[in-house]
Amino acid sequence: MEILSLQQAIEKYPEEIKAAIERAKTNQNKLAAFHNAFFNNFLCIKIPGNASLDAPIEICSNLKITTAENVIIIAEENSSATILEVLESKNSQQQLKSQILSLHIKENARITYCTIQNLSSEDYNFSTRHAVLEKDASLNWIDCFL
Repeated sequence: MEILSLQQAIEKYPEEIKAAIERAKTNQNKLAAFHNAFFNNFLCIKIPGNASLDAPIEICSNLKITTAENVIIIAEENSSATILEVLESKNSQQQLKSQILSLHIKENARITYCTIQNLSSEDYNFSTRHAVLEKDASLNWIDCFL
């Protein structure tokens, strides 16, 4: 499994990253346009072909400042993984998290994406999700709000 910054992802996989970003820009609303203009955090996870990850991939965030992030996940052919995203906050000041999540799940790959949110009543989370599934691929979304 690879975890890449924006620069690393563009250098190693320029066409896939460009395609994922372009998909996220289609049918933009005002929030998506704001997000794309000001995003300040990026994460790319690439799961290699024929890999079956036993332990979940954990993405943990403690919302302390307003953030706009892009997350791109690419699951190669015949791979399988569980991704657990945990978002928490204990803020007394209002914060915003804007996220664009783009998944490309290639042929016969299997992904489970689970989000657990434990945010204060002062915080807001806006998440836009896009997924491309190739032949015989599967994606399970699970969301939990505490």
